[in-house]
Amino acid sequence: MKKLLAALLLGLVINLSSAQSFLRAKQFTVGIKKQSGISWSAPTPSEVLIVVEETKINIHSKVKQEYRKVSLLEQTKTTSKWRSVDAEGKACNIFMFTLPDYPGYLYVGVEYNDVIWYYTTTFE
Repeated sequence: MKKLLAALLLGLVINLSSAQSFLRAKQFTVGIKKQSGISWSAPTPSEVLIVVEETKINIHSKVKQEYRKVSLLEQTKTTSKWRSVDAEGKACNIFMFTLPDYPGYLYVGVEYNDVIWYYTTTFE
């Protein structure tokens, strides 16, 4: 069963890196980076649409976020991470991952030098 779940998750991550997918955020969490680690906020409910394409990711929040994928930094069975550029030309990292304890959810994150946020999503 674990091998089947791992294979499905791998297929999911690979599919997201090469095709257009629609995700719906259920929660949003923000972390502020400090020398002692990351200070996380409590998750808040969210209904944001996230569109993942081969070369970009659009997050349709109150302020539309657009990220262009520049290069793949890491890819494992459950994680993909890209070096990206936002609409203002600022460098950031975009990552997507799954957690075995929470099947059916895909986490989409945006990471800058001083702040990180992620969405807990499901497929639409």
